[in-house]
Amino acid sequence: MLAAAMLYLVAAGTAVGQEPDLHSDLTPAERTWLTDHPVIRFTGDPSWLPIEAFDKDGRYTGIVADSLRLVEGKIGLSFTILPTANWSESLQLAKDRRVDVISAMENTNRRTYLRFTRPVMELPVVVTVRRDSTDLRTVDDLIGRRIVTPKDHACVGQLKRKHRGIAFTYLSTGRDCVLAVSSGEADAMMATLAITNHEIGELGLSGLRVMSPTGVSMQLGLGVRSDWPELVSILNKALGSITVAEKAAIRQRWIPNLETNVLGVAAPQSTAPDRAAQREAEYESWGAGGVGEEGNGVAGMLVLTCG
Repeated sequence: MLAAAMLYLVAAGTAVGQEPDLHSDLTPAERTWLTDHPVIRFTGDPSWLPIEAFDKDGRYTGIVADSLRLVEGKIGLSFTILPTANWSESLQLAKDRRVDVISAMENTNRRTYLRFTRPVMELPVVVTVRRDSTDLRTVDDLIGRRIVTPKDHACVGQLKRKHRGIAFTYLSTGRDCVLAVSSGEADAMMATLAITNHEIGELGLSGLRVMSPTGVSMQLGLGVRSDWPELVSILNKALGSITVAEKAAIRQRWIPNLETNVLGVAAPQSTAPDRAAQREAEYESWGAGGVGEEGNGVAGMLVLTCG
């Protein structure tokens, strides 16, 4: 099924004559580089749907996986996918150059061994608490509480700088964080809304609510080993060539219920003249709604930007 979906997404651009011949856009040096490097080793986060994951058979799936397959078709290279057990292992592979490209957010530490492409998507980070935690309404209320966040995610540094009064506990995955809050082991979690929403839906939980945004938003791109600047330029051209039809197909497959821009393609939205005011109203309503419910601020909270 995954392979069929990949073919469909590529065909979506070809059918309307929009898929460019990227080889004509590459420099002679870039074309030579591709000839010399026909296979690129890649890894990502093994448990981060709908963004990306490895399934039980080790197959790479998710929004980034779909985008990567399009990139393969546009520039004629092949990614060899290396599954991992956890995100820390994925990062170590990139540090050791046992993979050439990794799906990752840019930060100061990672720039010591990776060069980053243009962003593939933007992921706002939110606070999620239990519904019965009525005393938790603002980020200041979290001081002195047990707050969990996924270990080694790039948002951790930004969250620590922005919310210095909060002591974080790090868990292995977003799912671990959701379960900790749901069970009462933790008071709140900070993680991207898309991942939080997905895990809550997969687990069938109804006792959680998004309390507020954190003021932190993350840009996910492709991190390329630092001694391969040619590949960064090539991948940027491929990401920029993803067509409107291809972007819309990815959005429909992975986040059909979010009113948001996906790879720059707008989903149907309200015709209200002041969208900014509507967003503010959505944020205000988060305290009353559960994750994934209408009116809880889910709208507009995931923007895919590689077009």
